[in-house]
Amino acid sequence: MEEQAAGLLALVCAKTGGEINTGALYRRADLERVRDAKLMLHCRFCRETHLFRFADARLKPIDGNKPPPSTGTD
Repeated sequence: MEEQAAGLLALVCAKTGGEINTGALYRRADLERVRDAKLMLHCRFCRETHLFRFADARLKPIDGNKPPPSTGTD
């Protein structure tokens, strides 16, 4: 059985494109299941409190490995 791509979840600031690394490990399938979720955080990039959409989140490589393959929705 093929292992699913996994990576560290990074939330993206809609204003600046800055990435907030959460340190949370997600498989691509998990991220697809929560893509409608939103989280209100204070953003260190734009210095405002706003919603971060999981639909805009990215999976970052673990330990310098290649990034997980794209689903075509990136």
